Amino acid sequence: MAGTVFVTARAVAFVLAIFPLPATGNWLLQCSSCVDQALYADQKMGDEDALKVAEALKTNTTVTLLDLTGCELTDTSGVAIAEALKTNTTISKLKLDNNGVGDPTIIALSEILATSTVMEELWFQVCKMTNAGAEVLKVALEKSDAAELPLHTCYVGCNFGIVGENSFELTSSIMRYPPQQKDIKSDFDELLPLLGIDIEKRNAEFEAKQAEEAAKSKEIATQTDDLAVAG
Repeated sequence: MAGTVFVTARAVAFVLAIFPLPATGNWLLQCSSCVDQALYADQKMGDEDALKVAEALKTNTTVTLLDLTGCELTDTSGVAIAEALKTNTTISKLKLDNNGVGDPTIIALSEILATSTVMEELWFQVCKMTNAGAEVLKVALEKSDAAELPLHTCYVGCNFGIVGENSFELTSSIMRYPPQQKDIKSDFDELLPLLGIDIEKRNAEFEAKQAEEAAKSKEIATQTDDLAVAG
């Protein structure tokens, strides 16, 4: 993966607005997948420059990951970015964590998520979404799931506007986690023989140790009960 290069927000907005991508610029970097091209914005971008980025993204065809984490955005630019995604055909990962965006942005994004054949990840943590926005997002995700669209990740934790007795259940219903690409246990078991470790012996020793610990726990519990009766 190429080294991450930081530049000013205004430089990002200027280059993106003037030059169609792919353009030679140190703010555009090649990801480890050798496929994704990611735009990581300055943390003080603000709405003014984010609106320029949104406008440029309407016709951009190379950026696939847009990371606007902690850029001091509000719903003004959040909604504009959502509108840009209606015509953008390459952005598959969008990160808006730690911004002042809330229901207007998430409702605009929900319209896209319900039908997008491109979007795979949405990060919307530590924002200002409320129960109302979460309910709209929930419906959109249900439609996406039913249509078997590619969206697989939706992180929406720490939106403190989601309140009430069902806040945990509501948040849980709109969380989506990336699918496990591999079975970690089976990978581990495949590795052990290469290290000269007998898997069957290892498992037998593990089960014996568990049985021994269970017997000790039972013995301690019995002794405790006997003391209680004696007392």
